[in-house]
Amino acid sequence: MLRLSFYKAKDNFSHTLIRFFTKSIFSHCELVFSDDWCFGADPKEGTRFMTYSNLYDKQIWCIMDLPWISESDELRIRKFCEQEDDLDYDWSGVILGRLNPLHNHKSKWFCSELCSSAIKPFTKGLTDFWYTPESLYRALINIRVFNV
Repeated sequence: MLRLSFYKAKDNFSHTLIRFFTKSIFSHCELVFSDDWCFGADPKEGTRFMTYSNLYDKQIWCIMDLPWISESDELRIRKFCEQEDDLDYDWSGVILGRLNPLHNHKSKWFCSELCSSAIKPFTKGLTDFWYTPESLYRALINIRVFNV
């Protein structure tokens, strides 16, 4: 089953800044595939696949199951991620994206933009064009409550 992981550890200054400006407990999010490989957009590394030894540590991550995403949909999402692998981080999207809905770099991503774009075609009710990790989490909680 495809899942999303939301990062909540308080371990560095950039995560603290993101939490402050987004008024959130989360500072990052990633897709988690059935084999526990994760895909996300990182400010230092851009888009990439990786694994985490602490993925199931509840002090660090909040994991959300996406039970409406079928196995075949997960495969499609993984192919999308493979196509988007090794791209740059979208700093201008993080800073200016909410102000300009037409802002969309085809070759850059920030974490919640990537995650929401990957699951949006398979997630009824995910309608915003720009999410923070917190607003994506809240939108998915509402979708799960009302549609699953």
